[in-house]
Amino acid sequence: MTKQPKISIIIPVYNVEEYISKCLQSVMRQTYQGAIECILVDDCGTDKSIAVAGQLIAEYKGPVEFRILHHEHNRGLSAARNTGTDAATGDYIYYLDSDDYISDDCLEVLAEPLRDKEYDMVVGRMKMFDEREEEYIWVDETTIIEGNENVFKAYYVDRKMYATAWNRLIKRSLFEKFNISFKEGLLHEDELWNYMLFTQLHSVVIVNHRTYYYRIRSNSIITSATTNIKKHIADTYYTAEYALTHP
Repeated sequence: MTKQPKISIIIPVYNVEEYISKCLQSVMRQTYQGAIECILVDDCGTDKSIAVAGQLIAEYKGPVEFRILHHEHNRGLSAARNTGTDAATGDYIYYLDSDDYISDDCLEVLAEPLRDKEYDMVVGRMKMFDEREEEYIWVDETTIIEGNENVFKAYYVDRKMYATAWNRLIKRSLFEKFNISFKEGLLHEDELWNYMLFTQLHSVVIVNHRTYYYRIRSNSIITSATTNIKKHIADTYYTAEYALTHP
């Protein structure tokens, strides 16, 4: 690309009053010199998350363009991400969960490969931690993968990328061209969404730089999945059936 791409950060917000400030402050500190818009989607939580976010944004004087979109009632993470994606105007989408945060140079590092070529997706390393800030796992890969078959193999066979939506710059045109969105009502909605995405990706860069800090919470969707085993199995079957009928 001859110019730095515009990046749209999508942040669903639901009952994260304790964490939202750190999340937004990490966005405000970005060193990336290209255009950044940050879209918060209010999914009608019961705490003061949006009030805290609104106050922080009102006091902010930097270059990031912030917008807050509001759902009329709680619709879940998938719907919030879809709402933000539909409203985005950037060349690339970046999903950020509101209880996590990113490194100051996150977007600068991930956008660097795009100076030379327009890749479909750029992925960074991440650090997982719990409320005690203890490290759990690292993603540590550096490579360029081209060709859909190679990209698909790198994700599903070699496991070079993690099964999440966040910490990736994804070309926004892919969402529109191939009608890629999050299915509402699924547990682990990223699994189906990733299949829809990876069947269309032809070029991916995995950057050897830690850009994302993922917080493990005791009341998160992932850690509470065991409370509804039947729902988890049903949703996994739905994803598998989709893959078999959409090769």
